[in-house]
Amino acid sequence: MTLVLQAFVRQLEELNKTGLRWEYAGAVLKSKVFSICCCADSPARAAMQDMVQFNGHYGCSWCYHPGVNVYGTVKYCFSTPFPDHTDEETL
Repeated sequence: MTLVLQAFVRQLEELNKTGLRWEYAGAVLKSKVFSICCCADSPARAAMQDMVQFNGHYGCSWCYHPGVNVYGTVKYCFSTPFPDHTDEETL
């Protein structure tokens, strides 16, 4: 994942910084490129969001559930409601 993601991020950073020049109807335009969404498996999503992976404590992408260690694995039991992550924390 790291090799592919690093190359992708490097190219996007360059397109965001310098932009992409193109011509339309006789006018030269400059556009900056951003990625607004992508598909990722659970480990890649955690790395991209700088969060704990799904199988670790506080690994829920949506809330602050700490998880419970059950026979060596972390489980997220629905016993008590926990506050949700904010948009700013997950973007």
